[in-house]
Amino acid sequence: MHKFLAFLAVAVILWGCQRRPGAEEEARAWLAKGVSQFQNQEYARAIDSLSRAAAFPPQAASACTLLGLAYRFRYYEVRDPELRAREVEAYRRALAVDPDYWLAHYHLGTTLYYDGDYGAAVSHLRRVVELQPQHPDRAQLEEIITAGKSP
Repeated sequence: MHKFLAFLAVAVILWGCQRRPGAEEEARAWLAKGVSQFQNQEYARAIDSLSRAAAFPPQAASACTLLGLAYRFRYYEVRDPELRAREVEAYRRALAVDPDYWLAHYHLGTTLYYDGDYGAAVSHLRRVVELQPQHPDRAQLEEIITAGKSP
């Protein structure tokens, strides 16, 4: 399931970046490099490239969200709690740039949920349902939202 979500995130991020006119070449280059590294499971390298891409406003929300995923997968490799904190921070940065970026809400909500912060998770997952009423995981998200604070 994690690999499917990561693939979905990469596809949505790439699609969103192609639709943003005027995006700087350097940002696109760093983002493309980070995506390639992410797909090759080179998460530490992807973190560096995506951090650079996130510095450019036209693509910051997308880059920060993918950066969060890179931190997540790097965390799974080495289990360093600092990486989990950086993952959450990256999603929050994405939402600071674009408060309606549903993909950042989704990943932040699921991370918070699995880390046991159910109250905070619910608010983000609720926002996903509002922004993406046809989301394929809608029923599962609504169950979590209804439960409110426990798995």
